[in-house]
Amino acid sequence: MISTQQSQNFLFSAINVTKPIYLLIDSYFMIAVLILNIISYFLVRYDLALKTKRRHSIKEVCKPVLSCVVDQDPKFLMQAWNWLVSAWASGACQDFVVIIHHIEPPPYALEKAAERFGANIIVIEPFGEGPARYCNKLQSHDHVIATGRSGAILTDVDLFYLQSPLPCLDASWIQSKIVDHPNPASTALTELFDKMGLPPQHLNSIPTFRPQSHTHMFNCNGGLYALPMTQLAKLTMYWRHYSSKCLTQTDILENKLHHSDQLGFMLALIKTKLPFRHLDLSYNFPTHFKSSVYDSCNTDDIKILHYHHKINEKGRLLSTGHKAVDTYINKANTILAEYDSLPEYADIQAQYSLSL
Repeated sequence: MISTQQSQNFLFSAINVTKPIYLLIDSYFMIAVLILNIISYFLVRYDLALKTKRRHSIKEVCKPVLSCVVDQDPKFLMQAWNWLVSAWASGACQDFVVIIHHIEPPPYALEKAAERFGANIIVIEPFGEGPARYCNKLQSHDHVIATGRSGAILTDVDLFYLQSPLPCLDASWIQSKIVDHPNPASTALTELFDKMGLPPQHLNSIPTFRPQSHTHMFNCNGGLYALPMTQLAKLTMYWRHYSSKCLTQTDILENKLHHSDQLGFMLALIKTKLPFRHLDLSYNFPTHFKSSVYDSCNTDDIKILHYHHKINEKGRLLSTGHKAVDTYINKANTILAEYDSLPEYADIQAQYSLSL
């Protein structure tokens, strides 16, 4: 028989033998729990990433289009650089799908600049020669509409965005700013309406910088149009049609033929009766007039500068001599200076300087 002492010794031996096994099992269990926790962590992160990606995808699909048209002249190349830099610095490149429509293949430097700032380049054919070149924006419409986005802002390339133009868009309204001057005069407009087979129109809107004159409320500056995409699709056929007809009205328009694009816009709106309202001056503020012109206008919170041909050999915006307006021009030039070190600017600026 086994004594009590022997039984105890056997039990203690068994415990001593199995203790490492228990410790080993316990260690494996802890490792398994740790692995499961790690897997769970990454599964949660992956799920969050997918949800974030889906949210971003929805946001991307909902982005409207910001578009300009660039011609081959090195002047426009320099302006395209300014346009891109300002779109990026103002946050517009984040708010919009940015598209540069270029007449014929673009220079390599502009391609690289577009890539850097997240813009797209589409090559288009010109609308025509001579005054018809000012209608080249019309050639971008089909591409813009084909994006299927909610809305579009169509601009000239000689704009500088101090703020994103996103607030210009409204789901219900086509919007643009009234002309700066009566281009053309009211007598010519009256003749034009008759020639186009339209009934007499009210000329009761006042151009921004000619308060003693009157024009049609749809006669707007062509620098910036903000449109819901459905409205653009309805308007574009008539816009092209009437712009083409205006280009043939030499006897009526004389030296104003280059305004055929904005006159086509006016006539198309009259024809379609689509909802329209004016944009504030701050979203399309011209800087090519003499300083005294700005004394009577509101210069508070200018958001977009329309500088036309007023740039120096480095592409900087020229001052007007008006202190309040020049404050915004100085802001624009300060922003441009921040991007001088980029190689694309050096190439573009060199091409522009050679053309002067």
